[in-house]
Amino acid sequence: MEFGYVQLNRSALKTLSQTINFGDQTFTASTSVRTTFDLDLYRAAYGYSIVNNGRRELGVTIGAHVADLKAQIFDVGGLVAEDGDMVAPLPNIGIYAGYAFTPNVAAVAKGQIFWLELGNFEGQLINAGGAIEVYPFKPLLIGAGYSFFDLDIQATRDDFRGELNFQFHGPTAYAGIRF
Repeated sequence: MEFGYVQLNRSALKTLSQTINFGDQTFTASTSVRTTFDLDLYRAAYGYSIVNNGRRELGVTIGAHVADLKAQIFDVGGLVAEDGDMVAPLPNIGIYAGYAFTPNVAAVAKGQIFWLELGNFEGQLINAGGAIEVYPFKPLLIGAGYSFFDLDIQATRDDFRGELNFQFHGPTAYAGIRF
């Protein structure tokens, strides 16, 4: 079993090049706006090792990411403001591999993917990465590597019409407990 949590908060100041609608508000072109975007991403997965000889491991996972999204936009003058939020559960399947150089040092790689078209909702998730993990003492592990995450959600409903394209990639560091 794996559990994970990532929090990403972003904000920006921009002058709009085109008129946009967000919630019940319209923000006209050439308006200066401040935006915030907060993402809390929860992950749980169950893995099964197909190959595990103590040194090499290859397995598959099934799990879910749950994205809790909050967005806000307001004009710099503070006269018009709107916010919205959405919780998007995204089940996924994945694969993982590992190689133990020593009993205390291993290289690991993981990847999950999901896509869904259902009614007025379309979503895609790609989550992948690789790392070196060090096990200084049981059950603690410390890892450092590189992660790639791409989330695309499109929804067209009466109460929400929008598209979210969010991607991040870069170095990661983490700690965990291994049983």
